[in-house]
Amino acid sequence: LSDRNLTPMAKGGLRLLLEDTSEVQADYPYLSHLGSLLWIATVARPDICYTAGVLSRFSAAPREKAIQALKHCVRYLIGTKTLGITYPTPMTSSPNFPQIIAYSDSDWAGDLGDGKSTSGYLIMLNGGPICWKSRKQSIVAKSTAEAEYVAASACASEVIWLRNIYEEIGQSLHNIPTPIHVDNQSAIHISENEVHQSRAKSIAIPVHHIKDHIRLRNIELIKIRGDCNPADILTKPLETQAHRKCL
Repeated sequence: LSDRNLTPMAKGGLRLLLEDTSEVQADYPYLSHLGSLLWIATVARPDICYTAGVLSRFSAAPREKAIQALKHCVRYLIGTKTLGITYPTPMTSSPNFPQIIAYSDSDWAGDLGDGKSTSGYLIMLNGGPICWKSRKQSIVAKSTAEAEYVAASACASEVIWLRNIYEEIGQSLHNIPTPIHVDNQSAIHISENEVHQSRAKSIAIPVHHIKDHIRLRNIELIKIRGDCNPADILTKPLETQAHRKCL
């Protein structure tokens, strides 16, 4: 039943789920299967994290399309069961060990139901992922820059937490800011500007903590090309080639 050409969710899959008006399949063990996917997505497979999150939105009343999407994700896992997390960079090879590198992305207004965006971030340590998350934003971003800025702020919070842990166990970061790669230059400008710009007025104040951490040189935002950002896999369904590039 496996198909190696599958991605976790077909492109446009969220639209199909939202438009499904079929009867609720109350007898199908949707929650049980979904729980397994969420566990796998949390501990070992960031590539299905977005799909598992989307499927969880329909757990209260799973319909035919949601069940089909869940089975689609299971077939993807069967076809990619040899994938796993590796850490190819030896710890002793980096003069600035531990080498933490973060990637942040968002899919602006990706949820057609309420217009909210999805944030995704991926944090790497010595060449392998150690933290990742895909989550729908709590506010409606008015622009791509706002959505990317909110996503970068969430990523920054996780990075600061990791930096504090490493310092507590005696691992010096050599006062080097942790890079967070973002594929939106306007979001970087907002984060580096001490004055709240008009385009960022609607963003909740707590999100702006990222400005303080940039000023304190705990983090730095770096521009990256969108097709080179592995966090893209955490924000929306991708075509097969783009999906594999993120793995």
